[in-house]
Amino acid sequence: MNCDKPDYDPLEDLVTILSGIDSLDHLDKLLVATREHKLQLHEEVKAEKEVADSPLGNAGDELDQLIHKVERTQLLSKSTESTISDLTKDIAYLDTVKKNLTHSMTWFQNLNDLSDSYCQCKHYLEQQNFKEMSAPYAVMTSLSDMFQGYKSVTEINNLLERIRALEEDTIHSIKQLYRKLFESKEALNANEVTFKEGACVLLESNPAAKFEIINWSLDKILGEIREIFQVDDEAGSLENISRRYLFFKRVLNNFQTNFASYFPASWEMPLRLTSMFFIFTKHDIQILLDREMKKTPSLELFMEALQATVDFEKYIGIKFSNKLSTITQEKISTCFEPHLSLWLSHHDQVMNSKMLTYMSEPKLPNTANSHVVPSSAALFRTYRQILSQTLELTDGDGRTAVLSDLAGFFSKWLIEYSNKILQPLLLPENARMEEKDEVIQYTILMINTADYCSITAGQLEEKLQEYVESNDTIAKQFDKAKSRFGLLVSQGLQFLLTHILSPELRFAWREFSNYDWRYPIGEDYSRYIVTLKQILAPEDGQSDCLVHKLLSHFNRDVFVWNLLDRITELVTTEFLRCITKLLVPKEPFGNMKSRRQFTVTQVMGIGEQLLIDCQLLERILKKLPEGLPDGKTTQSNRINRHIDTNIGQLSAFCKLLALPLDTPASYHDKYFTIINNKNHAVWALVFALKGMPWDITEWKTYWEEFKAREASATESSIDLFIFHRDESTVRHFVASMLKVVDPSWKAFAVEELRLVSSRSGSRPSTPPPSNIGPARNKSINENLKNLVSNTRFFNRGG
Repeated sequence: MNCDKPDYDPLEDLVTILSGIDSLDHLDKLLVATREHKLQLHEEVKAEKEVADSPLGNAGDELDQLIHKVERTQLLSKSTESTISDLTKDIAYLDTVKKNLTHSMTWFQNLNDLSDSYCQCKHYLEQQNFKEMSAPYAVMTSLSDMFQGYKSVTEINNLLERIRALEEDTIHSIKQLYRKLFESKEALNANEVTFKEGACVLLESNPAAKFEIINWSLDKILGEIREIFQVDDEAGSLENISRRYLFFKRVLNNFQTNFASYFPASWEMPLRLTSMFFIFTKHDIQILLDREMKKTPSLELFMEALQATVDFEKYIGIKFSNKLSTITQEKISTCFEPHLSLWLSHHDQVMNSKMLTYMSEPKLPNTANSHVVPSSAALFRTYRQILSQTLELTDGDGRTAVLSDLAGFFSKWLIEYSNKILQPLLLPENARMEEKDEVIQYTILMINTADYCSITAGQLEEKLQEYVESNDTIAKQFDKAKSRFGLLVSQGLQFLLTHILSPELRFAWREFSNYDWRYPIGEDYSRYIVTLKQILAPEDGQSDCLVHKLLSHFNRDVFVWNLLDRITELVTTEFLRCITKLLVPKEPFGNMKSRRQFTVTQVMGIGEQLLIDCQLLERILKKLPEGLPDGKTTQSNRINRHIDTNIGQLSAFCKLLALPLDTPASYHDKYFTIINNKNHAVWALVFALKGMPWDITEWKTYWEEFKAREASATESSIDLFIFHRDESTVRHFVASMLKVVDPSWKAFAVEELRLVSSRSGSRPSTPPPSNIGPARNKSINENLKNLVSNTRFFNRGG
């Protein structure tokens, strides 16, 4: 353990030293060593104490010497600073003197230059040497501005007055020079350089004088036109507006030939000349138009003046590459804007003439790539020209009203075009069809053209709407025309169905009616459905197929899809009519003596055969889009879904016909599974079509089961099921049921089935569930009756 530490414990060292047996033998040596170490420590402590108790000695003297040195250094620095200040004071003064001297020398030099340039300018002015004068003149004008603050000095003020007088004399001399240029050019002693590089350069330093010279020159050039074509003289009338423009063209050409070279190109004198002519000519024409419109306005005179103005503006635009707008936005033609109703009246005559031309032209397109009547494209080219001219003529607050009138004008002649050109392409209802292919060609041409006109009219409408604040104003003008074209498209598609395709299908439906349905095949397709396949989708000769002819020449795919949907609807509806016509009971109803054409068992066989035929019918319809040109089958999935919906309803109907009437419970289990419909009229019609005899007891037995299921069938439908396609069948069946003579059947039809004649405008309704109270029964029954009766079919009388 270190004995120098303050917490030293000697016992630890003693234990270590005396730990051995022989430690006592060395005890004397230990005591001697301990005593010597003690004495050494005592001497060290004594020496340290003496050092600590000794005084500072000469440290105070050294500190005094240090303070004295610092004070002496401070005095020396102040003395040095004073000496340096005395030395630099004269230098700063000399620097200020130098600056003042330099400024004075520059000032006197500028004054000398001003005086010299003044003398030079005066000398050159006397010689009319403007080119040589331009350099000192620029120096003189710039330096004179510098000395404006020294007018209090008499000599300088006198010099500035002389300079101002010289400037006035210079401007006056330049004016005289230009006056000689325009009045007596032959006697002019100056050349083009004197003007462009002399006089014009001098004028650049004085903008006010420059524009004064420019305006004076323009007035001088146009003075003759103003003198000749005054609004109160015959020469200035609207009849002579073209002469005014012709005269200006000569003036402009003369200026460019003989005088333009005397002006710098940067001054754009021809453009300025034209701009000034535009301004005062527009003012004159406004006066003339206002005066003319107070009288009986002459359409011919108005159009001649307008056409001459438009042609002149086009000439100016071409001549100056449309750069006139950089000088002015004025247009002469805008003064005709308040009177453009006359302009539209003129175009009424033009369009009437064009319409006669369109009527006499061939309607078939010239190339195979076109699918519209050629005159329709010509019509819209004319429209674009009229629109372009109108936008050029209108550029003020009245533009909206003018464009609204123009939209009405466009719509009017679009309707006229549809009536005189497109409508005659559609064969009238009672007309004889001599050449079917030609009729198809012209009908599809009409559809394509009507669609093209509708789309292009929409684009024209959008173009007009870009220039007006209220879009409704323009849209209302085009609504009637676009509706007219939409009607033509619909009529054309319906014509193709009813007058082209439907007659072709009659042979197949005739085979259906002539077939002996008492003995259906049951294992193969019926003959009529095979015939239907040969008509709609033959295995070979696809290009000669009627449907292919109808679908392959439309301008847009949307008509292909639409017609395919309509064909599907047509075939489905005609198929349904054939079935109901075959199975519907003969009158009188409710009479046991009335024989049914088919028994229940035979109807079941018919239903099974019809289900087989529906499978082939589905394949036939889905095959129709095949073989069309590229791009015509992009909506095949949507078409297939539509076919599935139609065939699904037909199949469900045929399944109902094929249902056995074993027991009321089993029949209605399958009935609600197949169609889930609780419409009373539908139930009764299907039951009658199944060949059920007119046994009131049997009918009521099945009816009671239907009513029991009806109360719990909360998710059931009350629509007409598939019979919405042929509502006349339901209407005729209901009327026949209500005409029964037998009281039991009469009560059953009215009180149980609750069938209502279509003359009352209502549809057979479904009675309320029996477990609901009387008051609530009445409310629900009335609501349900209103819901079912407010339909398109039953609102029809008769």
